[in-house]
Amino acid sequence: MEGKDAACNTSAVPILSQLLADESSSVRSNAAGALMAISITTKGKYASIQAGTIQKLIPLLNDQSSEVRLNTLKTITELSEAPPGRSELLESLAEVQKLVHDNESAAIRKAARIAVKTITWKP
Repeated sequence: MEGKDAACNTSAVPILSQLLADESSSVRSNAAGALMAISITTKGKYASIQAGTIQKLIPLLNDQSSEVRLNTLKTITELSEAPPGRSELLESLAEVQKLVHDNESAAIRKAARIAVKTITWKP
């Protein structure tokens, strides 16, 4: 928990968000994974949303690497638990829904179904 708070209180979240555009699929995957871990907390969700992470994640839904796509979906799911994240992600719901039929990975299909359910949830 301390590490997640420290990431929110420093410039770690914006830096990780920028790394989502790195040329290396390994860097993109690990950045999405780190943002996923940080976004478990409410503070982490809002820090990621404020850093513009959602708009950087959406293109990664079409990444060639299944690991990048999976970490992206899991991060998107967490960010959609916050009302501003859900509102922003509703605009890109079609992109997420495409992965429900991913040919490469059952894990991606499952993560996409969970993401769609979370994004479309209404209180």
